[in-house]
Amino acid sequence: MSSLIQNNKKRQIVQSLYLCKALMAFLIVTRHTTFFCKDALLPIISIATPTFFCITGYFLFSDSQERELAKATRWIQKGLLLCLFMNLIYLLHHSVDAAVYGRSYSPDLKVLAGNAFGDSIIGNFIVNIFTGISYSYHLWYLSAFWIAMLVFYALRRFCPVLIYATPLLYAWAQVCHRWGADIFPGASEPVLIALRCNFFAMALPFICTGYLISKHSKTLLRLPLIPLWLILCGAMLYKSGTVLSYLSINTYGWCYHITTYLMVGFTLLTCLKFANARLPFINTIGQHHSANIYYLHILIYTHLVRTGFHVEEAAALIVYLASIPLSLGINLIVKGWKYALK
Repeated sequence: MSSLIQNNKKRQIVQSLYLCKALMAFLIVTRHTTFFCKDALLPIISIATPTFFCITGYFLFSDSQERELAKATRWIQKGLLLCLFMNLIYLLHHSVDAAVYGRSYSPDLKVLAGNAFGDSIIGNFIVNIFTGISYSYHLWYLSAFWIAMLVFYALRRFCPVLIYATPLLYAWAQVCHRWGADIFPGASEPVLIALRCNFFAMALPFICTGYLISKHSKTLLRLPLIPLWLILCGAMLYKSGTVLSYLSINTYGWCYHITTYLMVGFTLLTCLKFANARLPFINTIGQHHSANIYYLHILIYTHLVRTGFHVEEAAALIVYLASIPLSLGINLIVKGWKYALK
């Protein structure tokens, strides 16, 4: 009976996290398009991608090292394949866009001309994938994801205690951003950017945070989550995230990023606290379509803009809903009817 109750509780938690993923996917679409209250919600929107990483980390935790390493291996492979495929799609998109509309396109990473692969399309593509620079700005997530999972695998296998230190990498990114040129005098801009690369400045810290939350959830769930979440939410919304601005203390950057980090963690914990939250349609979106919405929404929005789409205030909602049938079609092709419609 106890085992049955535990399994039911786990299913409820999973459903609650799917609900969270569906909401985060909408916030990401809102960030990249337009919505009537976007400016007011912008600080909250910033937690969406880190929360995706955090939920991934939560699902990584298991009772045995073997299962955790097996999950990490599977997600490294899946992440790399998705990264290659989606970047290829967007490379083709840019090529068609250039041919039809006469727009020129060049990869973001301009050090490519001097790399070992030369400045060919294939050379650029390979370097982009393995340096975290993508053919559409939002696809940095995929590059960061599979590389961070690779690092997590190494940490979990050879030095698990270092997982507890990875959140400091998020702070390190802010240090490099503010004082990198002083700490590393003479370093070029590409080097300074590499020092705060997304896979260890964003993906790895939040994946590991989700993993640690899962590992210590029983203790963490004893915290007064709702009051703390509301305080953090208010802190983010108040003057774009700094409560100290009221005191005229010039600490916007640090206060904002610390608040963001805590907000992501408490959002995950709040989902665990209210694990019975279930809205079947929204849960299904979170389970089967949230990732596809993330990858595809830029294509849909670009096409709508090209065809004279002018419903600007509702763009985020329309693009979000339009992404779902496209995602369903992809799931039908890739995984079959049974998976796509369950």
